Amino acid sequence: MQSLSYEDFEVSPTLNTFYLDQNFVSKCVNDKNFMLQVENYKKRSKSIFLSSAYLIEDGIKMNRVFLKSYFELLFELTNNILIAKQDRHLKFFKEQIDSTVERVILWLETTRAAEGLKLYKSLYNNYAYPMFNRKSNITKTLNKDIKVFFADIDDDFHPESFDMEFNSHNIIHGIMISKSYQFTIQDIKKGHVTFDSDFDCMNKIEQLSELMDLINFETESIKDIKKIKSSYQDTEHLKHAWKADYFITDDVKLIKRGEYIYALLGIKTKFLKISDFKKTMVEFYAH
Repeated sequence: MQSLSYEDFEVSPTLNTFYLDQNFVSKCVNDKNFMLQVENYKKRSKSIFLSSAYLIEDGIKMNRVFLKSYFELLFELTNNILIAKQDRHLKFFKEQIDSTVERVILWLETTRAAEGLKLYKSLYNNYAYPMFNRKSNITKTLNKDIKVFFADIDDDFHPESFDMEFNSHNIIHGIMISKSYQFTIQDIKKGHVTFDSDFDCMNKIEQLSELMDLINFETESIKDIKKIKSSYQDTEHLKHAWKADYFITDDVKLIKRGEYIYALLGIKTKFLKISDFKKTMVEFYAH
């Protein structure tokens, strides 16, 4: 039923590309002076701002009073340039926002189902893997330094001692084997997960995000149902933003998860808070 009206858009490697999160767009909607600064910077620095269907979806879920302003401003920022999947590739396209909105609306029920599944998985993980409860010492340790946590895991799975040694390391081995992830514990320990195509990269971002959910690395409280559901979109943003040079967001948990996952995959995309982006603008004019 959906209609795709993509026009291929070639992005010069000399341009800086910024993928936007909803909080950045909302900041522009609510702060006209900031929006003027962004528009001026975009023109002078020859930068490109990018959206995706998931940024449109975020807007639709907002207060409808601001929806028209949100879309109008998004058009001004991005000139209808977005990152989207086509034929197992992730590419830059131009598409009228109205067309994207129509497609997002068609998928709303499916999206709600995916958000519901995200919540159910979170509830399941909470009871199935109590050693990774948000308040457990294991979870506190891995959230303090996840690289060190994985570096300390034994290379081998020991099924003969699985029940006797009900430890976090052995369980992670078992989980990864049972889920048939396309990377190994050794890959994570080395900090290097390879991918051979756009589709493969997106798939591994999703699998790594699922693993991060299970061990409660930078997750939301089990009581915050709304945020747990919206974390579905966070994963989708990560699956798209890696094609840009920068990802602007004020979501601290998303930044920490994204930086770790992107580092594993060797992705060079940098995360910027809005305050960091402001500094980027100041530095640009200083030169």
